Amino acid sequence: MAEFYTLQNARDWQLDPIAATDIETRLASYGFDQHTVSMEVYVQAREAFSIFEALLNSTQLRRLLLLKELNNFRRDRSERIFPRQPAQEGLSPTEISLTARR
Repeated sequence: MAEFYTLQNARDWQLDPIAATDIETRLASYGFDQHTVSMEVYVQAREAFSIFEALLNSTQLRRLLLLKELNNFRRDRSERIFPRQPAQEGLSPTEISLTARR
């Protein structure tokens, strides 16, 4: 029940200027200002922020691993289609290509 009233007060604070003034007056009488309320919200949500950050980091890691795997797949595929010729010592790239045509 308390959660319901808290949510209702938060919505009133956001949408109704008269209610916002009343709520801010009540908070000020207890020694709370906007900064204190914001910091308390952050402290209470810190665990959720940590979980969200961990999820973002793991997603980024999976994305990088997938890109690396795709790059390896493309490189392997291109090497099967166009196999590399072993380098012949003392020949220039032009001479190697001419030798490969014979």
